[in-house]
Amino acid sequence: MAKYKIHSTCALVIGKKRACLYDFLRETKLFISLETALFLTSNSLIDKFKPNPIEIQELISHEIIYNANKFKGFTPAIFKYDDCSYISNLVIEYSEIYEDENVIEGVINSINYLLIKGVQIIISNYNHLENVDLLLHKLHDSFVRDIEIVITISNYNKVKPAIKKIIKHNRVNYVLALNKNVETLQIEERVIQINPKLYLSGANTLKFVINRTLYSESLEFNTYFNKKMFFNKNAEILNAPEYNVVFGNVKDIQSKLSWIKIISSEKFQYYWNAKKNDCNVCRDCEYKHMCVDKRLPTKINQNLWNFSEDCNYNPYTLKWKNI
Repeated sequence: MAKYKIHSTCALVIGKKRACLYDFLRETKLFISLETALFLTSNSLIDKFKPNPIEIQELISHEIIYNANKFKGFTPAIFKYDDCSYISNLVIEYSEIYEDENVIEGVINSINYLLIKGVQIIISNYNHLENVDLLLHKLHDSFVRDIEIVITISNYNKVKPAIKKIIKHNRVNYVLALNKNVETLQIEERVIQINPKLYLSGANTLKFVINRTLYSESLEFNTYFNKKMFFNKNAEILNAPEYNVVFGNVKDIQSKLSWIKIISSEKFQYYWNAKKNDCNVCRDCEYKHMCVDKRLPTKINQNLWNFSEDCNYNPYTLKWKNI
């Protein structure tokens, strides 16, 4: 059989029961058998594995693999994570405290000093939808490039006017409305409604987006904790809400040096290097390089981490739970 290679716009991830091909150009994924995956990764001149011919033809038709005997000289893929930001994403748990000018100034300073490109604002009380406008106006002139709003609702029509006002801000990418009264994913302009149970399960298109940057980051770091920062409802500074260690208060940090000192500390970055290939069960999962997992890992030794809580997806049975 001819020797085939994977195009540089794709990546193969082998799980315990099946493999998954990520197509970064088309932002799609394709599952294949382990036998076909091992055939594609084998460097042996002798065919040790018997690939599924139907899968091979499908991969050729999708331009995921090519005949290496016919086409030579293609550059192999190089996946290297490179981000100039000190912190890539900031999550703010919104409350009345973020209407205080000193706190807002602290938020803006942190974004500009740490070169934060993405901000997520979580609103648990829909009455805050009107008040968040002040913070959004201030963010217009900051370094941030993308803002997303997450709000829990039960009646979309009740909050629709306030949401329509929010999405007029040019930095707001979309509003994610967690609505228990919707069964399926609903998208209207830049407003996304989804059932909280489905959203938290991970088994939805919002949670699994084919992304070359995320894939590259996952090879070296934990994609949930790495270069992330969280401001809680009291404006306290954390790496993430699940990692309950406070590193100060937003309004008290005055200088760029002070911000860099916080996020550069070994304690703040404790979970950054807990990548999926070093985590039990995750290392056997075909989703591992596209999964942003908020579970808190426990370090077993220098090269291995474990989770006390099971994931919603089981790579040994290929089944999801809690849906």
